[in-house]
Amino acid sequence: MEINFTEVKREAQSKLQAQFRPAFLAFNLMPLLGLLVNCAAVWPFFRYGFEEVLYAFSLPQTNRLIQLSSLLLLPVYMACSVGASRIYLTVWQGETAHFRDILWGFNDIKRSMLGVLPLYLVQWVNGLLQLSSALFGQGVSSATVNLETPISALALLPSVIVGIITAFIQLNFWMLPYIIGEDPDISYRDAWRRALQLARGYRRRVFLFELSFFGWLALTALTLGLAVLYVGPYLSVAMAGFYARRVIISREEPSSNYEKIS
Repeated sequence: MEINFTEVKREAQSKLQAQFRPAFLAFNLMPLLGLLVNCAAVWPFFRYGFEEVLYAFSLPQTNRLIQLSSLLLLPVYMACSVGASRIYLTVWQGETAHFRDILWGFNDIKRSMLGVLPLYLVQWVNGLLQLSSALFGQGVSSATVNLETPISALALLPSVIVGIITAFIQLNFWMLPYIIGEDPDISYRDAWRRALQLARGYRRRVFLFELSFFGWLALTALTLGLAVLYVGPYLSVAMAGFYARRVIISREEPSSNYEKIS
């Protein structure tokens, strides 16, 4: 049994149309919180004008303050990602979704944080490796600047390789927020095992499903990000639908031990 991309996307649009508000709020809460953190870091400069605010963002101490604030808010981000996924699943299932469920992950914040930890670790490692490869790339470019060859393009190669590897690993764990948000009784270790089980044999399908939204992402770029107000919730509900369909398939597989993981 295959997951039909067109059917999932069509159903996601239909379900989102019926309950756009909770999905919209769930998707935009974290970016809004991040924006508030950034603005708070340069708040004293607002009295002097826009140019001074931009200058404040370029200061090393401002970047360190933003990074520290983001680190302190990390438990909030992790718990809210579980609550948001629960909202997307509720919208997909056609049940009444409530924005207050964004706080659902705080009911057992330890389980929520540990549950989605592999997903965040992949993102952190990706960031560190991208930084390292960028520094390496600068060294390659500097060392070859006098050569009349396109070898400077080699500087991009480490970043591309790192991105591909970490994206592949991330495909193993992207379902974690949905698993934790759907099942209040599952332990974080069982959630890890279930995510790996559900991802087995479907990594390529997930990648192709995400790739099918390229047109929507291009529209977001063309509208300078404004389209994300719809595309973001739509993509999130569609991914919840993909997860729900994958769970159904897993339960029907003869060799599946899905029900044994609890």
